[in-house]
This record gives sequence, structure tokens and C-alpha cells, in this order.
Amino acid sequence: MFWLITDETNVEPQPGRFFIYGGLIMTPEQMSKAHEAIQEIRQRYGFGDTGYFKFETRSRPPAMTIEKWTSANGAAIGASENLGIILILSVV
Repeated sequence: MFWLITDETNVEPQPGRFFIYGGLIMTPEQMSKAHEAIQEIRQRYGFGDTGYFKFETRSRPPAMTIEKWTSANGAAIGASENLGIILILSVV
């Protein structure tokens, strides 16, 4: 069985701007391993348990540098790629 986990862009949507809706396709085993990887990345980069960890720059914690935020997102993408998780996107 595969799961499709989806999310949209923008913490606060703005009229007239682009909209991206995407999802990750994964098995339950991949999901469990991805969860572990993301928890480790959140701790390593200082997101804590409740801070936003999204790909939109404006969502990063106020005290986090853009370089650290970019590295954290790169680590998440790398972990997903290593696990064979599939990304699908729709851009409007």
C-alpha cells in the first residue's frame, strides 16, 4: 500500500500569486523512516518539536539564519531521496 501526503504553499496565501500543491508518495515503512529522519533534522537544526519546518523562507524561525534553514531543507530533501520517496507537484 502507498500513502499520498499533501500540503500547499504559503503560510498566508496571497491573491494573484502562484500556488503550489504537492505531495509525497511513500509506503508505511518509508513513512516511518522519513519521520525518524525529519525528527533528527528538526533537532539538529534547532526547529524544536513545534516550530514550522516548511520550504517557504518566511516560515523559518526568527533566530534561524537563511543558510541554516536552507541546509535543513536540503537535508530533508536528501533524506527523502535516499528513502526513495516520490514527490509530485501541481503549480497553478
